[in-house]
Amino acid sequence: MRWHAVAFAVLFAGIGLAVAAGDTKEEAVVKDLEALKGTWAVVSADRDGKKLTAEQIKGVTFTIDGTGKALVKKGDQLLFDGTIKIDPTKKPKTVDVTQTSEGENKGKTILSIYQIEGDTLKVCSAEPGKDRPTELSSKPGSGHFLREYKREMK
Repeated sequence: MRWHAVAFAVLFAGIGLAVAAGDTKEEAVVKDLEALKGTWAVVSADRDGKKLTAEQIKGVTFTIDGTGKALVKKGDQLLFDGTIKIDPTKKPKTVDVTQTSEGENKGKTILSIYQIEGDTLKVCSAEPGKDRPTELSSKPGSGHFLREYKREMK
């Protein structure tokens, strides 16, 4: 499994902040990036309709710095380093994740959707080069990777 490519798409599972009337797209992006800022631990994941085991997701975290930089790690091992571009004005909210670290997906963009509600983040991603998911689900044969994260408290 390639956590470095899909886990990042992870982070954009959906910001639950409502865009206030009159907010510009830029203001909505700033608000959602602030809501996404921090470290998120994977609590469940499904790929192509199959649930990943507790061992596969153990220790996997996704960190977003609030400016669009993101890291995915498993323990101390870096799996993914990249950037995200979100659009919280779309329904569902979208996130494009581009890998900047070395690897087979360097420079490729992963199309995803996200939802955030309090300290829970859900992200559903397509494989690089595939169409963006339209719902937060990972059905057999879809090729989608759905992750649920919980915010880590410091």
